[in-house]
Amino acid sequence: MIQATKKNLHRQMIGMLSVVTILILMASIIFHYYGLAHDKQFEERNNYLKEKETAATHLEKAFNRVFFEARGYIAFQQIEMLDEIDKQRVNVDSIIYQLNNNADSNQDYLFLSQVTDFYNYYFQELLPNAKLYIEEGQFEELHNFAAEEQATIKVNEFQHTLSTYYDYINQEVVEHFHLYAKEKANLRWIFIIFNTLMMLIILMLTRRMFVRLEKPIQHLATVAEKISDGKEVGVIENVERQDEIGVLSRSFQKMLINVQQNEQELVAQNEELIAQQDELQAQQIELQEALKYKEENERILKRRNELVNALSNTLDRKELLNGFIYNMAKLIDADKGMIVLLDNRDYASIGVCDNGIQQFLRDVDKSFLVRLKETKRPFILERESSTDEKGYFTEFMKSFDIIIPVFSTDKEMTAVMVYTRIGKRYTDNELVEFEGLAKELSLSLDKIKSYEETESQRRLTKEIIDTLREGVQLVDEDGTILQSNVQLSKLLGVEGSQSQIPLSQWLGHLSGRIKQEKELHQFMMNIHNRNIIEADSFIYEIIEPKRSVIKLYYEPLYRNNKKIGSVFVHQDITKQYEIDQMKSEFVSTVSHELRTPLSSILGFSEVLLHKELKPERQQKYLTTIHQESKRLTALINDFLDVQRMESGNQTYEKNYCDVIPIIQRVIEAQKVNTDIHQFKIKQETDYSKILGDKDKLYQAFNNVIANAVKYSPNGGCVTITVYEKETNLNIDIKDEGLGIPKEAVPKLFKKFYRVDNSDRRKIGGTGLGLSIVKEILKAHEGDITVQSEPQSGSTFSLYFPLVKSLNWIKDESFNQSILGTVVIIEDDLSLGSLLQNELLDTGFNVKYYQSGKEAIKDMKAMNDKPGAIVIDIMLSEDVNGWEIITSLKKDERLKDIPIFISSALDDTEKGKKLGVSNYLVKPYEPSKLSKAILQTFLKNDSFGQVLFPVNKSSVVKS
Repeated sequence: MIQATKKNLHRQMIGMLSVVTILILMASIIFHYYGLAHDKQFEERNNYLKEKETAATHLEKAFNRVFFEARGYIAFQQIEMLDEIDKQRVNVDSIIYQLNNNADSNQDYLFLSQVTDFYNYYFQELLPNAKLYIEEGQFEELHNFAAEEQATIKVNEFQHTLSTYYDYINQEVVEHFHLYAKEKANLRWIFIIFNTLMMLIILMLTRRMFVRLEKPIQHLATVAEKISDGKEVGVIENVERQDEIGVLSRSFQKMLINVQQNEQELVAQNEELIAQQDELQAQQIELQEALKYKEENERILKRRNELVNALSNTLDRKELLNGFIYNMAKLIDADKGMIVLLDNRDYASIGVCDNGIQQFLRDVDKSFLVRLKETKRPFILERESSTDEKGYFTEFMKSFDIIIPVFSTDKEMTAVMVYTRIGKRYTDNELVEFEGLAKELSLSLDKIKSYEETESQRRLTKEIIDTLREGVQLVDEDGTILQSNVQLSKLLGVEGSQSQIPLSQWLGHLSGRIKQEKELHQFMMNIHNRNIIEADSFIYEIIEPKRSVIKLYYEPLYRNNKKIGSVFVHQDITKQYEIDQMKSEFVSTVSHELRTPLSSILGFSEVLLHKELKPERQQKYLTTIHQESKRLTALINDFLDVQRMESGNQTYEKNYCDVIPIIQRVIEAQKVNTDIHQFKIKQETDYSKILGDKDKLYQAFNNVIANAVKYSPNGGCVTITVYEKETNLNIDIKDEGLGIPKEAVPKLFKKFYRVDNSDRRKIGGTGLGLSIVKEILKAHEGDITVQSEPQSGSTFSLYFPLVKSLNWIKDESFNQSILGTVVIIEDDLSLGSLLQNELLDTGFNVKYYQSGKEAIKDMKAMNDKPGAIVIDIMLSEDVNGWEIITSLKKDERLKDIPIFISSALDDTEKGKKLGVSNYLVKPYEPSKLSKAILQTFLKNDSFGQVLFPVNKSSVVKS
């Protein structure tokens, strides 16, 4: 085995690398299993610490829940909160037991001792006494007891103890992790050092082996070099070695003997080969010249073919010129060239700079055209090459320009071509050939000109037709639709091209879309077949994709007094049709709804005027007259509201209000009008406040609930559900009445729309109520939807942006700066002081300025920008309030601050345009300003709800 290794260099290298690899592999396995054991130990300890951390967190949450429920019980005396305290107490017992099992340090046992002491104090002493005082109604004694016991201090100290223990556990987790990371890093460094040592060993062994190989290989290279140079070679070393080097040395020695023996024979053969080579070279030169001539002819034919293709494969003028100049330059072997059309100066060039192009376009009329018009033949110019053309050549060089005219079929010159060769002349034969190629270009230009004129006329006609608002069709005498515009596809909701198809096939595409499908087919086919028709137009209704009414009329199309087809025009008259229907519906509805109460008023008034009645009957008749007058007033108010909403003149006085009392008022009013309906309010949220106009909200709720009563003629329950959904406050109003047909739902909120049904027609109504509700909710950034099934009742869902209210419970620790800073700019010192005191009492920080310039300067320099700005318009200095507002709106940092105008000048519209939040006209109560600022802050969610009890740690956002 050792002898075999000595004879093989490969085995020597493999053996050395195998030993080192086994050492590295064994070390890697040892490090790997050591690392796994270390990771397992860390994970077990870390899980143990996490369990303690989780138990501490649950304990803190359980005690906080107990504190919260206890404070709630003290505030509201609800027995359910005591039950929750008992549940949390059981939870606390379980957590303390878990902590006791996991305790393994003095800090753990100290913490358990503190928790047990506080547990006994809180649940066995403090809570029972507080409960006794509350049950006996002794709130003053409860307050004294809490003060004597310093309950708040002890609770806060215990919360601090919980926080401290939690921090201790976190610190222990962090320290354990750092220790693990440090040990892991040390292990990696040991592994890196071991691998480095192994690499150094491999490097040393490799170097030793290469030293043993380098000298014999270098000797063999020297021998090979001498052999290749024909020099004599001495003794070859290393012949006695047993490895590959020895084999190679012996082979070199044998090869040297053979080379020396055959040298003379090879010299003779070489001389003979040289003679044969000279003969072959002469033949090769002849073949190369013949091949070059053939390739040149093929190249010319190929370029001519490319030129013809460029002329025949395009109808674009610019593309034609670019293709022709490129292929022509290749064909005639020109270095650069240019072609210019004389009518519009379109051009194409190759190898010509921008300055050269502009110069040629500028001087073409003065130079070449005169000679070309006289001779009508191409000509050649010979000149000295410019510096740019010669490039890096410095010796004298000539350039040759050929100018070729292009004539149309009318013998009019239409274009000029110029091609330049540098250092190479044009021949007379080439001149004749180029003239023929120019004729090819002339034919292509004439063809493109005819095509462009035809295409321009076609595009103009199509653009005119496409701009029409009506759908247009051109049908030939064979019944094929030759052309149709875009509007036709839009009107009928048909995708794809509507041209080049038979009229009957097009009518088939409309199957199921047209209400009067058979009549439309008969009308159009009668026109095509020249049958006698009674009317020159036809009205049809589209069902899908959207309902619309179309008026179709036609005109015959003649050319040279011969009819070549018919033009059909489809006109959308949907709006006109709906307006006519709405007018009829409106007149009918208004006349009926107004006459009914007027008839009652006139009838009972006439009875009261002409007959003597008993007091009871007089009272009954007067009540009826009063009710009908109110009904008549409500109808007129609905008409006026719709008119104001449509004109944009409807105003809303929005404030933060609770919808529950408004709904209750509506229900109380509705109960007067019915004794067969029940009303039920389901409040599923504690937050039922929105930003809105109370009167308009009352009107909206009243319309919807009144509809629920009116369209439930057999009675039933009207259920109003109030709940939260995401960021909205939802109010669902559900009845058990007639329901709404599916096809009527999309039109339900349109003005004057009423379901066409006999059961509903006899109920009455103007069809304005739900449209007014829709507009009111839109003004409140809300919406209304409906879900209904016939004879199964309806559910109307009203959506409003939800607002969660703000409550303050002030004590000595209340931080007034929670409401932010308000800047007042008022030159009247008395009024400014009054407003300042009002805002300070409300809880704002206030900065007061008499100078607008000084206020702007300070606000731009403030680190924290103010929460609101109050500005008087008429200031005594040169800058007025409008200028201050404009300056603030231009500042990126201050432009979003709410601005409140306090002025004797009433210019509310200008204030709205500038984006002010509120406009208060003097005189006004100071409290109105503070309420307006608070309402704006609430609307913008500038601060959250303050919960009981109030201190720095109890202010949280709701």
